[in-house]
Amino acid sequence: MSAVDPDHLRTIRAVAAGVDDIARQLHLPAPQTVAELDRLIETACAGSDDEGLGSLAVAVGFRLGEMLCRGAGARWVGLREPVPPRIELAGRIASPIELVQRRLETGDPPTLAEAVAALMTASDETFVDRAMAIERNRIAWDRLSNDPRFAAETIPELTREQAVAGLDPWLRDERLDGKRLLLLGGAGGTHAALYAMAGAIVTVVDLSPSQLERDRSQADRLGISLRSFVASADALTMIESESIDIVVQPVLTSYLPDVTTAYREVHRVLRTGGSYVSQHKMPEALRAVWNPQRERYELDRRTVLPSIGDEGKGTISPLREPETIEFAHSLGTLLGELCRVGFVIEGFHEPLRSDVWAPCGSIAHLADTLPPYCRIKARRLGCAAQTPTAMAHRRIT
Repeated sequence: MSAVDPDHLRTIRAVAAGVDDIARQLHLPAPQTVAELDRLIETACAGSDDEGLGSLAVAVGFRLGEMLCRGAGARWVGLREPVPPRIELAGRIASPIELVQRRLETGDPPTLAEAVAALMTASDETFVDRAMAIERNRIAWDRLSNDPRFAAETIPELTREQAVAGLDPWLRDERLDGKRLLLLGGAGGTHAALYAMAGAIVTVVDLSPSQLERDRSQADRLGISLRSFVASADALTMIESESIDIVVQPVLTSYLPDVTTAYREVHRVLRTGGSYVSQHKMPEALRAVWNPQRERYELDRRTVLPSIGDEGKGTISPLREPETIEFAHSLGTLLGELCRVGFVIEGFHEPLRSDVWAPCGSIAHLADTLPPYCRIKARRLGCAAQTPTAMAHRRIT
């Protein structure tokens, strides 16, 4: 989510309001619908030279964007970028000004109403209600709790020195002994026990009750004390503010429709100066699908990736898990929003997964083309930054 300068928005709205003056000059009512904008364009083109069409495109484009912001839950983005302002609607980006310019110059699309209808149809296909996505993913991860990739049957009892040696370097640098550590979305019986044996005071939060049960079983078997809660990473109401020293988060942001809310929750529960170590699926790799006919990877242009069963594994990225709904958050969102909510990034790493001899379409084979994961180490600053509340998704009426 990019910051929007109020002065830019005032300019957009002032220019958009000028469409009413143009309509009066053409003896038309002030346009209230996209169809009325089409009529205004047709009337203006019939009695205007080409020199006046540039300013008309800007005014009508801004008016069209404002209609979508008011009536469909779109928002202006990229107001500081070297391109005409765009709108974002349910993860899709569009330029209303350039759309109107093409309409004026080439007649393609035939009408703005047709282009808007196509955008609304596409946005409906990509819009997913948060509660539905969370519940669908909870069910999927309960099912995956028997998958050895994500859950351990048993792990050995380790001395503190052995457990510390098993940590990744970023966590070893944090010296876990006596630290209050929140493991976010990392249940499954392995990591919580390892961090506890390394000396941390562990709380584990996971969407899947079945995954959490593995952590509890391991803790009981090893005589380890830990707290556990069933919850989504963007709703940590059971954790007190500034009560955690370290948050460790394996891959989970792709299962959340809004990264910012999760980042804000992590910022809230961490003490000032606390560290946040997280791993994410890279957005391009999450959308990459191997095409055996063309012998290359191709990108699914969608930002919301729907649930597909085991039978559809070959038609999705090897990073996807069956039955899950995932969101391909951009790298700009994953990094930029982390900074915006009040973290400073101390480290960025792309874990090695590449193997040119791996089977086509596997994660290791994909990694030879695109890095599949990234890891970020960040530290909490003081106060959280303020970001606007996302508008609800509504259809134009």
